[in-house]
Amino acid sequence: HINRVRQRLGLPRRPPARLLRDSISARLLIASNASMAGEIGMSVPQASLTGFWLSNEPAWSTWKPDHALQTFVDITPRPLALSFSSLPLTNPRAVLAVHARAASILGRRLVVLGGWAGFSRDQLPADVHPEDFFFVDALPHDWLFAHVDVAFLHGGIGSLARALRASCPVVVEPYGNDQFFNARQVLVLGVGVAMHPHRITPAGLARVLTEKVLTSACRDRVAHIGREIAGDNGLVRATDRICDWLAEAAARDRSAGPSNTALL
Repeated sequence: HINRVRQRLGLPRRPPARLLRDSISARLLIASNASMAGEIGMSVPQASLTGFWLSNEPAWSTWKPDHALQTFVDITPRPLALSFSSLPLTNPRAVLAVHARAASILGRRLVVLGGWAGFSRDQLPADVHPEDFFFVDALPHDWLFAHVDVAFLHGGIGSLARALRASCPVVVEPYGNDQFFNARQVLVLGVGVAMHPHRITPAGLARVLTEKVLTSACRDRVAHIGREIAGDNGLVRATDRICDWLAEAAARDRSAGPSNTALL
């Protein structure tokens, strides 16, 4: 199917995925041993687990919340957070209503990141108290996850990695792609729960938060995982591994003689 599309676009054919996969002798897996629990590394023996590559935008080093947001997160108990990052939604009002009502059932406040989902204050249901919700278009996830008790996520690996690094328990609601695997790993690691995004209810979410997420056992487990991920230096480890591969390839070329030297 991919090659038919490529042919219509005037592009050359590409080899089947299996042949392409088998032709690769070395792989980098951009994930942490702590979060993957060795499962992927065992199934792909050529893969080198590097740890996460988490960017830090220069502006983040000087970023500070405004007074209203800082005051909101400083109140005890700390708020929860809803962030679906780059996931667009067809009905953000309904999704927001579930999380807003669940927070209200527990008497908790909620920070909501608008993101690609398009959450906004005018979508709040009429049966919640608007003052219990703080809306912001975007802000550094590292700061947010360090100032809330739970993060509601769609399960993208970037926001999930940052939440775990900040020792923030998570509720993952996967919609597609790798989000299902990431949700499973959350369950395996005991750092939160996974819920069906199309079957979730306010009462069910509130119950799961009380029984499984807002617990000392979950907090202790995610704190342990967070310390492990914080110790990763994924990009440095990856570049070191690439240099090792290049050195090994150069050594093989030298031993093979000049007539067989390959260009690196």
